[in-house]
Parts: sequence; C-alpha cells; structure tokens
Amino acid sequence: MSKINDAIAYLNDVKLETKKVVFPKRRDTMLTTYAVLVFVVIMAVILAIFDWTLSGMTNLILVK
Repeated sequence: MSKINDAIAYLNDVKLETKKVVFPKRRDTMLTTYAVLVFVVIMAVILAIFDWTLSGMTNLILVK
C-alpha cells in the first residue's frame, strides 16, 4: 500500500506544480520567434560568406 500512496502523493505534487506554470503571452512568443529567425538568417549569411571565401582560397591554392 505504501507504493500506491507514494504514487498518489507524487501525482498530487505534479498537479500542484502544473498549476504554477506560467505560459508566455502570444506577443512574447512572436517576438522571440522573430528574434530567432533574424539570428538564423544573419548566421546563414555569415557562414555563406566564410564558405565562399574559404572555397575561393582553396581553389587558388589547388589550381596554382
């Protein structure tokens, strides 16, 4: 019986903790999403520039 009581107590604790959860507002979620998308685009451009530069340098070394 002790394990059943422990399980019930655990589930009650889970229920109490779930009530404390605060979800972000839609506006906050949208702003965070836009920030992540802008960061990803900036990083993609930076990596593309590095790739283009390094591939050009590699071609110069290998061709000559």
